[in-house]
Amino acid sequence: MLDAARAFFVKGGVEISEVVRIDVPGRGAGEAGDGLLRGELESMVPLLQSGSLFGEASGLELVDAQNLQVAEIDIFDELVRSADLTSVHVVALVAGSPGKKLASTFADLGSKVSISKMWERQAGEWLTSE
Repeated sequence: MLDAARAFFVKGGVEISEVVRIDVPGRGAGEAGDGLLRGELESMVPLLQSGSLFGEASGLELVDAQNLQVAEIDIFDELVRSADLTSVHVVALVAGSPGKKLASTFADLGSKVSISKMWERQAGEWLTSE
């Protein structure tokens, strides 16, 4: 999933140094933040509201986005729908189901890339091909 995200950013002209990675904490975990967002997620707000200060393409990578809480999904949805998605590229990595509202946001604004899980018996085949 991370390789697919990196390829998306490179294709969009985003320097990897301009990508903000946020690992969404599990449910019930994380630092208390100001308002409805946990502390780990607060850095997405200025990025989605204003993008890069120098006019360069920037990126947001939300890892484990399935762990977003309901209020956080609402805030993310509002921010990403009003963001300039030509200058801010967003990738949300989801293991399992993203939930109805998040899936709706993704369907309306972007595309979905599915990465199938690799099983132990497939590892040998993958190593041989690499």
